[in-house]
Amino acid sequence: MMTTQAQFNPAEALHGILNRFSVNKCELGELIVALLFIMARDEVVGVADHLGRPPNNERWCSLTGLLTSLFCAPSTASNDDDSIITSQGWDFAAENPNETESSLAKAFARSKVYFTHFIKVHEYAAVHVKYLMYLMARGAAVLCANGHPAVDGIIPFLVEGDEIRLDNIGIIMFQVKNDTKCYSLRRNLFDAMDPRSLGILESDNIPVIRIVFALAEKTPSIELGRYTTSTTVGSYTTYDFWVSGLSSKVLVPVRKDPNAWDNLLQISSPWQRIYSNRLKLRTTHRRSMNPGAAADSEFWGNWCKLDS
Repeated sequence: MMTTQAQFNPAEALHGILNRFSVNKCELGELIVALLFIMARDEVVGVADHLGRPPNNERWCSLTGLLTSLFCAPSTASNDDDSIITSQGWDFAAENPNETESSLAKAFARSKVYFTHFIKVHEYAAVHVKYLMYLMARGAAVLCANGHPAVDGIIPFLVEGDEIRLDNIGIIMFQVKNDTKCYSLRRNLFDAMDPRSLGILESDNIPVIRIVFALAEKTPSIELGRYTTSTTVGSYTTYDFWVSGLSSKVLVPVRKDPNAWDNLLQISSPWQRIYSNRLKLRTTHRRSMNPGAAADSEFWGNWCKLDS
């Protein structure tokens, strides 16, 4: 339905469901990113027929195809942005990280992705390559359990060839930040996404991709992770990207309707909506009734004077 009906707008539909029904919205950043990945996958696989079969009858796509359908090329975003496909990775071993000789495009030239949906798991133990392997066989990616350390979601892929086996499973790991304070690249967030210390992978020989989405950032950009030192204890190869903003300048699926994505982002921080009202005075009063709950001065003004 999402691909065969031209008038269907996934971002608008999701906004309608979350805004009109009594559902627990929680923090929606992960859900927004999951939808971006699904739309990118649908774009590269192609429009399905009435039986759900894509034009070439292949429901999988290349890893590089997925990423180019998700992220804009530098010329589309800005001259300062980095190209994800041509970027170099980093080898973490011993004490100091070293830049890889192979670009992402070369390292994952034969890598394939197959997912049509995300499954929300209930426990940390389920986020392990053994289970990711089986989930990939049924076309599922993963949203991690609530409170899972360092990672919000994982998309498994085949490193090369067509065989699904433990030593041929790589992962895209992503973390989503929807706070205006999280606006610049933080290397410690990438260090925390160590696939070995988190118990996700068992092999050091499979490169991974790590992405942090800083959705609330107003200036859209894509930055590459660059390192001189690291606190990680694992030994692995990774390609790291910091993606700022939910903008059509950096994310291809957003081009179709930027306003719908902006509206979706606005409802993804439910605590702010508790206080919002079209009348400014009512917003101020609501904030003053919960003193000290946030950094805005209206949460403090009735009982103390904040330093400017």
